[in-house]
Amino acid sequence: MKKFLLAVVALGGGLGGWGSTAAWGQVIYQYDFGGEAGQSVLGQAPEVRPGQEVFVSPDSPTQTVQVKANGEVSASGGSPSFYLPFRVAGKKKYVLGLDVEMKPSAPTEDWYALAFTRGPLPEGDKSLAVAYSALFLIRANGDAQFLTWGTDPAGPGTAQLGATAGRLEIILDNTQKNSPLATLEFRLNGKTVYQTAYAGMEYNPDTIDPITHIGFGKFTSDFPSLPGKVGNLKLEIIP
Repeated sequence: MKKFLLAVVALGGGLGGWGSTAAWGQVIYQYDFGGEAGQSVLGQAPEVRPGQEVFVSPDSPTQTVQVKANGEVSASGGSPSFYLPFRVAGKKKYVLGLDVEMKPSAPTEDWYALAFTRGPLPEGDKSLAVAYSALFLIRANGDAQFLTWGTDPAGPGTAQLGATAGRLEIILDNTQKNSPLATLEFRLNGKTVYQTAYAGMEYNPDTIDPITHIGFGKFTSDFPSLPGKVGNLKLEIIP
């Protein structure tokens, strides 16, 4: 696991401000992966977005080309990650979701993941696991991992979900009164599989621990191959 934490991406960087005016039930981002099979997700614009945001990545073209605008994921080894800017508004409840379908040729620890992330805009060789504030990761062997930054003693969690496909969701609930903690809930296909507290909300979002982006990505080794598909990335505020 230590090797994974060192090997995987960082990012961030923030357009803040617009999030504070979002209304209940509002979709902030939605991308249905309806693009061309010959194009990368990099630079694509979500169908729903608050401004002129497009997907950014810290990775090289040989990495970013592995996830197509139509959702197809290459079997090639690599660890591309893609991000959209986002800032948390006070007293809101957010749900971030992504459909994933891995087609493993063997039960490895390679993975697909979804995350709220922190830090500056992507640059250099950074990766998703370094940048996470809350990361939902499922592996080709059916395991899942829930990594959180600044949590209560519950800390990170793992589970054998026995699934390599489904809808991943992270619910960030920042509606608790008089508390610096937010609740993080991780769901697979609508079922809660892990829950913990997130302490990052007590910090100034411009300094220590901001959530500055949402992101998704994958890590696959060169062998065995792990082709797959992703779809319907969505971030919304819910009651």
